[in-house]
Amino acid sequence: TNEPEPAGPLGDPPASWTGERCALWHEVVNAAPAGVLTGSDRLLVELTVRNLAQVRAVSDVTAAQSAELRRCLGEMGMTPSERGRLVVHTPDPDNPFLALLRKDDA
Repeated sequence: TNEPEPAGPLGDPPASWTGERCALWHEVVNAAPAGVLTGSDRLLVELTVRNLAQVRAVSDVTAAQSAELRRCLGEMGMTPSERGRLVVHTPDPDNPFLALLRKDDA
């Protein structure tokens, strides 16, 4: 209950991106577990897309490239072990008990 509020929805890829990077942005966003990515994650998604583009551009991926991409994917809950640790809060707006929780927080 003490988590900071995320900065709105994730939104579209950066305006300066075209072609492959936009396609990779959408691939990453669509592969992420529902309800995880928000506007606060834009920089992480950008970094992930840049890493993924580099990895796909070469035939031999270095251990460092692989580790960095895996770390980024893990941060977004996109590996089996990290996905199991996710907790996505989606409160039911019709839940009459939410008002009680809000009164206790005040």
